[in-house]
Amino acid sequence: MVLEPEHEGFIAEFSKEHEREFSFTFPGRNILVEDIRVRGVGKATSIAPETPPQELKSVTTQSIDSEKQDDSSSVYYSGVGEITTPVFFLNNLQPGYVIKGPATIIDNTQTIVVEPKSKATILSRHVILHVESSKKQTADATVVDPIRLSMFGHRFMSVADQMSLFSPDGKLVANAPNVPVHLGSMEYAVRYQHEQYGDSLKPGDHILTNHPLAGGTHLPDITIITPVWNHEGKRIVFYVAPRGHHAEIGGIAPGSMPSNSKMLYEEGAMTMGFKVVSEDRFGEEIVRKFLYNEPASYPSCSGTRTYNDNVSDLKAAIAANHKGAQLLEALVAENTLEVVHFYMDAIKRNAEVAVRELLKSIGRKNPGKPLRSSDFMDDGTNIKLEICIDSETGSADFDFTGTGQETFNYIPLNQGCLAPVNVIIPSGTLLNPSGHAAVCAGNPITSQRITDVVLGAFHACAASQGYCNIISFGMGGVDPKTGIEAPGFGVGETICGGSGAGPSWNGTSGVHVHMTNTQITDAEVYELRYLVILRRFEIRNGSGGKGRFRGGDGIVRELEFRMPLSVSMLSERRVYRPYGLEGGESGQAGLNLYVKKELDGTKRTINIGGKMELQAQPEERILIPTPGGGGWGYISDEETVASARIGNRSPTSFQPRGSVHAFTATAESAM
Repeated sequence: MVLEPEHEGFIAEFSKEHEREFSFTFPGRNILVEDIRVRGVGKATSIAPETPPQELKSVTTQSIDSEKQDDSSSVYYSGVGEITTPVFFLNNLQPGYVIKGPATIIDNTQTIVVEPKSKATILSRHVILHVESSKKQTADATVVDPIRLSMFGHRFMSVADQMSLFSPDGKLVANAPNVPVHLGSMEYAVRYQHEQYGDSLKPGDHILTNHPLAGGTHLPDITIITPVWNHEGKRIVFYVAPRGHHAEIGGIAPGSMPSNSKMLYEEGAMTMGFKVVSEDRFGEEIVRKFLYNEPASYPSCSGTRTYNDNVSDLKAAIAANHKGAQLLEALVAENTLEVVHFYMDAIKRNAEVAVRELLKSIGRKNPGKPLRSSDFMDDGTNIKLEICIDSETGSADFDFTGTGQETFNYIPLNQGCLAPVNVIIPSGTLLNPSGHAAVCAGNPITSQRITDVVLGAFHACAASQGYCNIISFGMGGVDPKTGIEAPGFGVGETICGGSGAGPSWNGTSGVHVHMTNTQITDAEVYELRYLVILRRFEIRNGSGGKGRFRGGDGIVRELEFRMPLSVSMLSERRVYRPYGLEGGESGQAGLNLYVKKELDGTKRTINIGGKMELQAQPEERILIPTPGGGGWGYISDEETVASARIGNRSPTSFQPRGSVHAFTATAESAM
């Protein structure tokens, strides 16, 4: 919405506001007027109150001293120190009173601080602060001040609320509250584009990338990378970048998370990187080619089924970067670029020191002994790790030699970002495959298993559910049999489970852990937008491993489909259970059950395993009991008996216990 401009037309004003908000324009595009507002102005019968400047000129002022104070308080002022400061109640002050700082003025809803060498004038409806200008104090760029280090750390994190922040060479400084699996790879993605484009970047450029060989995770995770320039626009001084999961980007299945993909192109749109915005102009043609034309050119594949949603999400990411750049420019204006870069480096050094000290302490507890751990994917592929720590320097080698070979199913992200850590991953293995391998399950499956292996090596805690149980469904795209394209949609969700217990705590039930910092859609929104019924979403009691400290329980999520839909189930820990430690029992494995409706109207329940593609029909259901976390520590006989009285159950005794859906009274038994 723009006001009628005084000199230019509405279109020019709208284009200017759009560029201010999003940092780019749409040259040559028609603009649709959605709303026109007409405002009427009438004369008031009462006399309008004076404006603050008018009242300030007419009011008779008088200074008041501390004798009229209502209270006092000790206040610390920067550059001055701690001072006993008078406190005045605003309701007791008359118009025209002038209070010299330091002082504090309060009422029921606010606190006004009058700093030293400043003063406040009380008006009938306002308080005017007169602040004495002083020479701006800038930090020293040669010696680290611990207080300023903490301050800059918080300022960087406030910028990272919008997107992640990187130094001019692409190294991570502060990360947004991202899905954790994104964090390690974001630095590599930014550095890759920094090296690829070199000096060809210009102000107003934004880069789009999602390929795993360019620092991506899986293809639905699209990263927008924006260079931030110095005041003259001649040098890159920061990079900012958000990464977001797009629910649909094409490929062989709606939701772009197929469980049966064997080649990367089957999972949707992919790019090593291109300028989505070039010198403030959004590249509509290249975006459509990326999201729609190229994915549809591969056998049995479709372009994105939700193109407009994708474009809106890309715009939001670009706008987030634009906001982050503005916040950084304000930080530089306040402190100088030299000081900001100095504390960027100091924060990274501080983090490295903290990690090295941790590794030194672990190395001293295990002198000369490597830490070892291994675990298995459900297909039997082994992930093996040996950690050798230098207790003098705090460096560590994470050696994955012995890990199983590359498979047709999935690969993970393997880029690390910790300076003290050297990661050794043999080529051709599950963790370092060829560039053609499918990756959609690498992000949520293998990365979770690597986390369990690393935590197991350090004996930090028992294994958690070990996956994020992805179910995706949708419709539309290109029919592989007829070649006809139909409109449609794709949606996916991650489902929580149990976390592992530790040396002094029980695991948590129904939670996402480690690599998946995600939330699930509210049931009301879920059912409103999609033709599904959420029959159940409840704790799977007894699925956590027993021990002195118990593993967290998984959950049960049951969906009923109300129309024909393509459904993809992608999960792990359906064979190998989440391990316990120090004598604690393993958590229960997960289970995926498909309640299929036959032609004669009867229903049968089928165990579909961890990975399956389905063509679900109306009234058919899928039940997903997720794994529990492992337990910690031996449990005594008395504790075992007491635990049995509670009625713990294994997966083989799992029974649905009735619907919790608001509009149905019961749910059929599935087992």
